[in-house]
Amino acid sequence: MIRDIFKNAEWIWHSKEAKANEYGEFYSEFEYSGGSISLKIAADSNYAAFVNGTLAAFGQYADFPYDKVCDKVDVSKFCFEGKNSLAVIVWYYGIDTTQVYYKGEAGVIFELENNGEVVLASGENTLSRLSRAYCNYGTKIITGQLGLSFAYDLTKE
Repeated sequence: MIRDIFKNAEWIWHSKEAKANEYGEFYSEFEYSGGSISLKIAADSNYAAFVNGTLAAFGQYADFPYDKVCDKVDVSKFCFEGKNSLAVIVWYYGIDTTQVYYKGEAGVIFELENNGEVVLASGENTLSRLSRAYCNYGTKIITGQLGLSFAYDLTKE
């Protein structure tokens, strides 16, 4: 089970009930004192993770709700000593498509480990919201194989 991979993190979403084609944004800060730091992350359906405003990891291999994929990425080169930030945007598809996606529970789970010690874990204290810039809920299916299209309004940043 995916939660067994994480020491302290919880599966979270920005609201109690998710809708199809919804984008959640998550933000946390952490202290970094040097050395190796890695991000472990899994999401339903797709994610992009930014450390201090720089894209550090993205994607999500196609998987099943009962057999989630977890990415582990070294993000040391994006960190500096002192206070740092992690921002994650997650796109929850929420509808089955022919070959691309099997509907699961909306959410994300992540941890940052610095030299083997957890310095950040997703949970009830993680700031979250519905994305203001991505156009939520406008489910436009390209094809059953390709899945959903998306739209982004930069003026809402």
